[in-house]
Amino acid sequence: MWYSLVSYGMYLIFLLASPFHKKAKKWIAGRKNYFQELEKAIPPKDGKRVWVHCASLGEFEQVKPIMEKWLEANKDWNLILTFFSPSGYEIRKKYELAAWVGYMALDTRSNASKYLDLIEPDMVLFVKYEFWYFHLTEVIKRKIPIYLISATFRKEHYIFKKIGRKTKRVLMQFSQIFLQNQASYDLLKVAGFNNITVSGDTRYDRVLAQANMDVEIPKIEEWKDQQRTIVLGSSWSEEENRMVAFLKQNKKFKVIVAPHDIGLAHIKKIESLFSFTTCCKYSDIDLSTQVLIIDSIGILSKLYKYGDIAVIGGGFGRGLHNILEPMAFGLPTFFGNIHSKYPEAKKAVEEGVGFELKDSIDLPEGLPSKDEVKNYIKKHSGATVKVLEHINLGVTG
Repeated sequence: MWYSLVSYGMYLIFLLASPFHKKAKKWIAGRKNYFQELEKAIPPKDGKRVWVHCASLGEFEQVKPIMEKWLEANKDWNLILTFFSPSGYEIRKKYELAAWVGYMALDTRSNASKYLDLIEPDMVLFVKYEFWYFHLTEVIKRKIPIYLISATFRKEHYIFKKIGRKTKRVLMQFSQIFLQNQASYDLLKVAGFNNITVSGDTRYDRVLAQANMDVEIPKIEEWKDQQRTIVLGSSWSEEENRMVAFLKQNKKFKVIVAPHDIGLAHIKKIESLFSFTTCCKYSDIDLSTQVLIIDSIGILSKLYKYGDIAVIGGGFGRGLHNILEPMAFGLPTFFGNIHSKYPEAKKAVEEGVGFELKDSIDLPEGLPSKDEVKNYIKKHSGATVKVLEHINLGVTG
């Protein structure tokens, strides 16, 4: 009963918000006539299928190295990819390796049964923290191998409380749970789990592969003109305001601002913030300016190639964005000090390649070199291989 109430309650919240909120509207629209649309869109089964479910884009990036390596090695398998959030679906709805990309159906007992009847998966991967009780229960009931990828747990997690006992029992029946860190392993081990492995975080592999692609953007190269450059990635107002104060005192830097929100109103606000110096938009680049505002999506991971230092948004309470991408390019990386849910942030600070921001941006003496930061990423890579070795044994024998 509890899990049904959660699902229907969530649907009601999104429905009420949909007239006023773009993401809520897309979330509702993506589930309209769900099974009729799925039956029309999904291709006939040809070979075996792996169903991969992600909350949003960040979780997709975590599982992407595993999906691609698996499909490359197993040519008779096809990919069914689902998202909970429009943020992931809208960007990856045309993912070329997938036989079908869509939203996950509302988590009810009947929906779970209908969905699995239609897609007929031979293996299921969930990422990090997506625990939809009825879908997971139905997968386990059908004895389909199921894996949890790049998961993390803290002692406050609801599965360790009375309200989460049923979910805990479901997780104990997963084929294997791959964990990012030893702390998560220790918590689950004490709680009675035996199906757990510390594999590390697959995002280290993902960002390393991105950095090795070495895609050039000649306009940015020319604008940088060999000057020391800070990349402000996925920024919110908290980071943008701190950067304004920093730049007024440190005029020798150039700054690339790649905001989380590239709406016209926010871009104009950023232009106003930096009106004390020269600035321009990427769509109308002026090579003589000190500040470059990125007003398009899809190029942030390529911009870090041209940076010397990164400041990443979300760390002041909104949810920390990807700090590993700039580190893969060798950038010492700064972020807000509210990051207890992000083990990669704690690890980066402990190993001297990540730095906490509080009231201002203060660059310490003796920042690590680009090679030192790159080596940090390389040292923590390899999770993809560990996961695939285990899955390959479990699924193919």
